Amino acid sequence: MENNITETAIVADTAQTINAYRILALKASLKLEARGMRHSRGFSAYATAKREFNLKGDRMSVLNQLEKIVENLLDKRGQVKV
Repeated sequence: MENNITETAIVADTAQTINAYRILALKASLKLEARGMRHSRGFSAYATAKREFNLKGDRMSVLNQLEKIVENLLDKRGQVKV
């Protein structure tokens, strides 16, 4: 039986790409929090996003603002802008 799944590796080897990956992970966590899920410990993604990016508003508003930050961070191919 043949496996047709292609594997893609992502290498975050510069400070810029590591930071971009962190922001993408934060956005994904915030999206889950907006749907009602919670972290088991530590600060929430909502609190972290508000603190790090000086955002204001409720969870959905902060998520929308963070999505705009991500749009500006990535190019059309989904690669980090250099």
